[in-house]
Amino acid sequence: MICNFSFIQKNINAFVLAGLVVWCIVLYSLPLGSPYFHFDDKISIETNDVIKQLDVDQLFEVFNTRFLVGLSFAVNYALGGMYPFSHRLINILIHVFNAFLVYLLVRTILGLPVVKAKSGAQYAPIFASLLFLSHPIQTETVNFITQRFVLLGSFFYLLTVLLFMQFRLHSQIKYLVGALGSALSAMFCKEFTVTLPLMLALCDIYFLSDLRESRGKRFKFLIPFLLMICVIPFTLLKTSTKTTGAASIASYNLIQDAGGRVIKKEVDITKAQGVKITRREYFLTQLNVVRTYLRLLVLPIHQNIDYDYPISHKLDLRTILSGMFLFLFLSAGIFIYKKERLISFCIMWFFLALSVESSFIPIAHVIAEYRLYLASFGFVLGVAYLLTRLHLRSFVPALIILLIASGMTWKRNDIWADEIKLWRDTVNKSPFKQRPYINLAGAYLIDQQYAKALPLLVEAIAIDPSSAVAYFNLACVYQDLDDRQNALFYALKAAELESTNAVYQQKVGFIYWKEKDFLSAIKYYANALNIKPNEYNAREYLKIVFAYYAAEKNREKALQYANLLEIQHFDDSANYLRSLIK
Repeated sequence: MICNFSFIQKNINAFVLAGLVVWCIVLYSLPLGSPYFHFDDKISIETNDVIKQLDVDQLFEVFNTRFLVGLSFAVNYALGGMYPFSHRLINILIHVFNAFLVYLLVRTILGLPVVKAKSGAQYAPIFASLLFLSHPIQTETVNFITQRFVLLGSFFYLLTVLLFMQFRLHSQIKYLVGALGSALSAMFCKEFTVTLPLMLALCDIYFLSDLRESRGKRFKFLIPFLLMICVIPFTLLKTSTKTTGAASIASYNLIQDAGGRVIKKEVDITKAQGVKITRREYFLTQLNVVRTYLRLLVLPIHQNIDYDYPISHKLDLRTILSGMFLFLFLSAGIFIYKKERLISFCIMWFFLALSVESSFIPIAHVIAEYRLYLASFGFVLGVAYLLTRLHLRSFVPALIILLIASGMTWKRNDIWADEIKLWRDTVNKSPFKQRPYINLAGAYLIDQQYAKALPLLVEAIAIDPSSAVAYFNLACVYQDLDDRQNALFYALKAAELESTNAVYQQKVGFIYWKEKDFLSAIKYYANALNIKPNEYNAREYLKIVFAYYAAEKNREKALQYANLLEIQHFDDSANYLRSLIK
């Protein structure tokens, strides 16, 4: 018996990791088998041709500051194809390793003399890792495949903190080299990792200040990490116009000459692409959002993939009270530093981890559950530490907490397993927001339930008549119903509202081609190529249209098309068409 216990003690890390793997697969077994890509997954992964080839230069151009995650998508595709199962399995495994890093980091922190952990603390790291793994707030980050940005960024973030602390405690250079490599990797996963050097400084202040070293020597170790803060801003300044999906971060404007040619690109790294609210409005809204984040950690109910969160345009009573609460909460974290150092650190971790996405930098989505992923480490560490105060009595409340969290995660994952169920849940929780109606209609379209999709899209247009995507989806519905008149009407409306969208231009071109209005088809396919010169489908359909007219030997109209293409700078296509009619 003693021998067996000794064996377990020696191999505790392996047992913990194995347990985390098993438990995570159990919790996420329902959505793991789901055949759906969700939300931005369709743009960032499913229809993203760049991840179908391991071209490092193109991947960097498209994913920019999130290059390493883009590379992981490409490797994922090379090994497992375009199947949600393989992509989601990788997300689950990264989540497991993150939970294991939580275990190692909590064990390291609670083992420090400065923390003065109570008896029973040896079980706290296991509890913290299990709570991190099974907390329902993590379901969006794991199931929303695109948010591997957060998963992988958090992995390198936590790994860097762990390795840095090991270096400071044991002065072994291998830990410093590992921490530097991990920190640099984090900078190419997601922008929130820019806070990592400051988090290392925070760890040094809270846990390593009792080491007998001068301030100068301590600061010296932080210098290379602090220099890395420049990596993300510099990379964002190099934002390419080819960035796509969730990797299209920094806002930019293209300055064109009279001929429509781009002569200059202006990049603004202080706000995200597609933002419609001011910095002041975003900051005031975040005062309420961060309060909601705290509630979701403590009481994770009414979770939503697409919140219809009210924008704070001014300092109303609700915003003032939220601001006061957060100020008092942060102040308490500062004032209890000497008496409750660990709890103080947990509060600081929470605020610093959210500081990039919940501050003055406007982002299109004012609230998203995946932004809590890294911040939740402060929560699970604090809960684990408080449970150690209960000594032997901590086992029962710890078990109850884990069972409740796991049950809620299982229930939330049941919704994530079905695209229609997911968006129906979202429509019920955000009934006045357009996007959930459009996405639910899209889910019905995939299932060919047109009768259910049509009223949802009509409702979406009623909510926001200026949004092109609802008109485009209606065009798709009517096209599938072989009602070309309505399909053309709504496709033209979408192309008019969003004239820089190549897909919308192609849709109009395709419908005109079906109607044998080849001149109009040429015009819209050419528009698509003007917007996106490398668009393969537009070029191929142009060739099909050319072939039709070559077959009909309508020389006069074919020459008219060739001239049109030449005017729009598609000389190769114009010459190709002329060669067909000779």
